[in-house]
Amino acid sequence: MKVLKINYQTYKEHQQYVIINGKVTHASYDFPVNISCTDLNNGTYLVEYDYTKYANAGKSSFNYDYTLETVKESFTISKNEKFNASYIKMRWEYIKGAINDYETFTASIVPIEKIIEELTTKDTTQNHLLLTRIYLKLEQYNVADNYINEVLKTDELFNLKELNIILGERYEYGMGIEIDLEKAYIHYLLGHSKYDLKRFFELGFGINRFPNYEELLFENYIELAYIFNILLLDTEYKKQAIEELITYAGFWDYDVDEQEDKAYTRRRMFLALTQLEAAKLIVDNNLIENNNYEKCVLFLGGYFAWKEKGHSGLIAYEYEENIGDEYDSLYVKKEATRFNVALELVEKYAKLNDDLAIKVLNFYNLNKK
Repeated sequence: MKVLKINYQTYKEHQQYVIINGKVTHASYDFPVNISCTDLNNGTYLVEYDYTKYANAGKSSFNYDYTLETVKESFTISKNEKFNASYIKMRWEYIKGAINDYETFTASIVPIEKIIEELTTKDTTQNHLLLTRIYLKLEQYNVADNYINEVLKTDELFNLKELNIILGERYEYGMGIEIDLEKAYIHYLLGHSKYDLKRFFELGFGINRFPNYEELLFENYIELAYIFNILLLDTEYKKQAIEELITYAGFWDYDVDEQEDKAYTRRRMFLALTQLEAAKLIVDNNLIENNNYEKCVLFLGGYFAWKEKGHSGLIAYEYEENIGDEYDSLYVKKEATRFNVALELVEKYAKLNDDLAIKVLNFYNLNKK
């Protein structure tokens, strides 16, 4: 059996391995390239890959347009050849905004035995994930289970998400276990795999929450977190979904320069929807720990601020603080919220008989110290 080996040319060595004629390998957090490889049965292999980039980066020295686009590329390679290709890795700078960095990788076709030898020389979580994929493909399920158990010992968020995608594939295609699309769907949700979620929407999964799923663009981290955690509320992972929604509701969008920029409209909308859902969940589940009785006021106030102004600038703001000494000034930007403004907005809507505003206000008054 042959494997496509990808060497990323970055500041440190990193490889990715793709089983020939296997399922498309998902992008990782560090290396956001989705790659598949098909044997053309004539001594050559077709490699297809795609990546996401900022659509308008590089058109000006300051770019605050975070519109995304997907780029698809392909090339053919023989088993004795090395092929150099490129992709985009996105990053963000506070001053310049959205930036596309061009990165390169080298592709080659190698025997699977050589890959296994390479991976087993280093005991890392990433290698355990790669070996899991390989042994599932080789139908050596007991060996794959051993590596799955090794990955489960870690608390590394992105490795666990990648493992959930692998487990989703295992349940979807019945690799050593019974096919179970419901379990596959849940694992894809836990792995935040938008590629697989789009497919499962077509199968009818999750459309009770998102009947207009075709309008979802998965454009930014707030939208991604909202979609996946709303869907997880209907699963055994509801508690985890609630915790994540409350966390993401606190990612305030406060930058004054961005308030009227159309490129931020969608992100602000999903932040507001996240805050609305978080406020509901705190009240409905009586979550008073970690100052949630105050957070639900802030979150609902943030939603009402967005409803009235299209942003949360009424409540969240940015300021500079000097953390230097008497000889050297060093200013850093910090963010803060105006609780009194949020409370005023909640009180305003409670007087207008908004049911959630009334619930949140009562919850706050009952639990405040």
